[in-house]
Amino acid sequence: YTPDGDIDLSVEGLALKQGQLVPVYQLDSGDRVAILRAVMKALKATRQNRGFVETILHARVPIIKFIDAHTGVACDMSVSSLGATFKCQVLRMLCNLDTRVPALVRMVKAWAGARAVNDATNGTFNSYALTLLVVGHLQMVQPPILPPICQLFRLSPDGPQSERPLQNKCQPDPTLLPVADEVMRQLALQQFSAANTEPLPELLASFLARFEPIMVAWDAGLLRSRRLRLDTWAGRWTDREWVPAPGRTRTSYVVGIEDPFDSTDNPGRSVSLTTIPRIAREFRRASDALKLLTSAADAVAAWEALTETAEEVPEGPHTARNRERTLRAMAAARGGYAPSPQDIAQWARRPGGTPVGSP
Repeated sequence: YTPDGDIDLSVEGLALKQGQLVPVYQLDSGDRVAILRAVMKALKATRQNRGFVETILHARVPIIKFIDAHTGVACDMSVSSLGATFKCQVLRMLCNLDTRVPALVRMVKAWAGARAVNDATNGTFNSYALTLLVVGHLQMVQPPILPPICQLFRLSPDGPQSERPLQNKCQPDPTLLPVADEVMRQLALQQFSAANTEPLPELLASFLARFEPIMVAWDAGLLRSRRLRLDTWAGRWTDREWVPAPGRTRTSYVVGIEDPFDSTDNPGRSVSLTTIPRIAREFRRASDALKLLTSAADAVAAWEALTETAEEVPEGPHTARNRERTLRAMAAARGGYAPSPQDIAQWARRPGGTPVGSP
């Protein structure tokens, strides 16, 4: 956790639906949105939030964003998902294998946040996509620091896609986590990552050096026709067609980052043709800054340059669409109420957010 980071919160438990109590992870998107709206009203009524509650309710995973009034910590809240919980538990196991793993994730997210390339609502990477980039890098360094994720479940990297734990949005098998935990224990006893002694600054430099030309190639469209994607399930780059999950039709993406637990999903799907040039420039800028490292003092100066706050970036298409939808829903729910000029001014100072004010 970094001082300017946020905390992900999840609504857990049971909900009353059609006279029956059901686990919240079984609810559909509409019911999840209703729960988040109820939480939002409770936060405002009890003054538990500081400022506005931002809503992103039309995303694949609806969330609300707010700042806790007591601690000042930024929070992202969603409704429970067994798939998301499963992913978090596996990623935690990977982080526990070597302390450099969570440290590098934090460094990459701190850099990406400062340079405005860690915001899916503005057409850049979400945090899960950035984490997978780090995992992929640590799988491909020599000697590797992390194993292919398929190894955790004692599966082959070239086995059928149906073996993936969450393939086609299925619910995870509860027996898989104990298997993964046992494999990770064995890898820890074998000191799997000990052969690689690269310090964090060098790992960050090699991370940027690895992905900078990839981002440039994605920007130029050189890789899109080949459907090249980062495949952390197998710990390598894989070239194959995107096959959409049932109910979805998208088969082409600007960047390819495969979800290791469901090969039909691309956590990098939010990156657009209009935002990939800026992402590529930021990777090149950061990579160039770290190529000149020769001392600890250089590393400190380079890190300060890397995390220098980016100039204000244009509002992305996702943010504009979410804002329009939310304001329209607010107006309908409140008898035609439109946000006041003060509401709009407050929102404008918080790029990426949508105000929920009171008439």
